[in-house]
Amino acid sequence: TRGDAICGRGGGWSQLPITEANTVAAQLAGSISGRIWLATGAHATEASIRTAMPKRRFIHLATHGFFADPVACGRPADPRRVASLLQRSVADGAATPLVDPMSMSGVVLSGANRSCASVSPARDGVLSGREVARMDLRGTELVVLSACETGLGVRAADEGALGLSRAFMVAGAAHTVVSLWQVPSRETRRLFEGFYAALVSGKHRGDVAGAMRVARLKLLRDFRSRKQGASTFLWAAFVPFANGL
Repeated sequence: TRGDAICGRGGGWSQLPITEANTVAAQLAGSISGRIWLATGAHATEASIRTAMPKRRFIHLATHGFFADPVACGRPADPRRVASLLQRSVADGAATPLVDPMSMSGVVLSGANRSCASVSPARDGVLSGREVARMDLRGTELVVLSACETGLGVRAADEGALGLSRAFMVAGAAHTVVSLWQVPSRETRRLFEGFYAALVSGKHRGDVAGAMRVARLKLLRDFRSRKQGASTFLWAAFVPFANGL
């Protein structure tokens, strides 16, 4: 279920079906050097994820995501004031009475359903865009957010969408892949199997946009070979971005 009743928190997040996490981990383990770290279920706590992320070349988060209803989050910042808000220090920005647009989106981790008002943001099981933006991910080549609506954000003049994608760019990640709507787990798993296969080998090695194009075309061919409908709903939700900051 959606968790945006209280700005993404306290909404009763449901148990996810089997995701592509194990498949992705196995693909990367057989294709790149370095240790693969996989955290699932109760092991995927906010503390463990926050500790592990700055040390990783690739980060793949397969979980719930949200872009909260601005009304549920309180009084959002006027888009005309977003630029000046972003120019302040992180500490000043956090103290402003206006709702920080970067805190209106996030990914859900273990413990989110147990969080309450007395739990600190660093331990509430929700990794918000503002928390991500404070990290140092300058050594990360790619962050994949395999969760619902992670590409959405508050639109601001001359600033684009302020949300999770922007947060990971601010943190220094070179590329992100985010979603614009909810996609069934089976199709998501098939898409990312093709994506990582193309990304770590062959002529599209290291080319995030090219690997996503290859994965989409492969999924379309699979649909057609099985005489299944090839709606864009099933294959076009995930969008790659390169860091332009």
